[in-house]
Amino acid sequence: MAKKPTISSITTGYSSTTLLNNNFEALRNAFDNTLSLDGSTPNSLLSDLDINSNDITNAKSVTTNELILGGSRAVNLATTLTFIGAWGASTSYTLNNIVTDSGNAYISLIAHTSGSTFSTDLSAGKWALLASKGASGAGSGDLLASNNLSDLASASTALGNLGLSATAAEINYTTDVTSNIQAQIDGKQNSNDILTDLAGLTQATNKIPYFSSATAASVLDFKDEDNMASDSATAIASQQSVKAYIDSKTSRFKSSDQSITAAAEYSITHNLGDIPNFFHIEFECTTAEHGYSIGNIAIVSSAFSRSHYNFFIQDVTTTTAEVGIGSSGIIIRHKTDGTIAVITNGSWKWRLVCGL
Repeated sequence: MAKKPTISSITTGYSSTTLLNNNFEALRNAFDNTLSLDGSTPNSLLSDLDINSNDITNAKSVTTNELILGGSRAVNLATTLTFIGAWGASTSYTLNNIVTDSGNAYISLIAHTSGSTFSTDLSAGKWALLASKGASGAGSGDLLASNNLSDLASASTALGNLGLSATAAEINYTTDVTSNIQAQIDGKQNSNDILTDLAGLTQATNKIPYFSSATAASVLDFKDEDNMASDSATAIASQQSVKAYIDSKTSRFKSSDQSITAAAEYSITHNLGDIPNFFHIEFECTTAEHGYSIGNIAIVSSAFSRSHYNFFIQDVTTTTAEVGIGSSGIIIRHKTDGTIAVITNGSWKWRLVCGL
């Protein structure tokens, strides 16, 4: 309740000024000892406020550093919870530190330096239990893969709890012990000599596996040689080297256009590097005759000497070939009716074609 100032009664109009001043002083001190509702000074308590078990009503917010309910601290707002870890001896702890001991979590009630044992500090009221350790399981140890479920009282029950199932043979399966699992694996692919032999091959660069017999496998060499220098009966050539080798052995030459002169001889340079394996002369029509149009090609057979019709080839070397034109002209068959005809020399030109 409000504190009342002590005021002296003035009974006459002739009281002393001292008495009046004392009353004014008492009033002033009483006002100074009262909170200012308008927010002016003084507006703070200098000691505890006892509201005599009455309620605080119409409070918008409560600002405090510590809240104690029913004599017990509810929360110290000035200090946050801090997890420290395992409790340690001779360690400095502050209010609301959290530690663990024997699986339980505890919160520090006061700032202190720990003693030699946690139980002593706990009994001294320095700590309070925050969270208890859960109940220990009934098992005797971890479930180890190496035990193959053999450490369980009932492996099938344990698998059932996991929504799984297996036969006794599958549960007890270990390496080198026949079981349903092993039988199914073996049934996927039977072992045979070919697979065994293939499995025994050694991988190496430029090696190709192949079946050397009905029940055996081996390897061939893979070679990329344009000249086939190895000449191996157990090697396979690359596509590129085969083409390069064939191209080198099947060189072909075609001469430039030559005019036709009866009984003339021509020396044609082919430069194939070897004596050609085949020859023929192709005649190209330049003026239409005997059923042929300009640009038509006719392959004409050779004769044996210059005194006969057509042409002959002689004195062939690795670089040249001698070609002679018959003195009686070149005979061909009419393109339309097949009759024999002699070409007009000026209406045709010819080329030598030869190759290895």
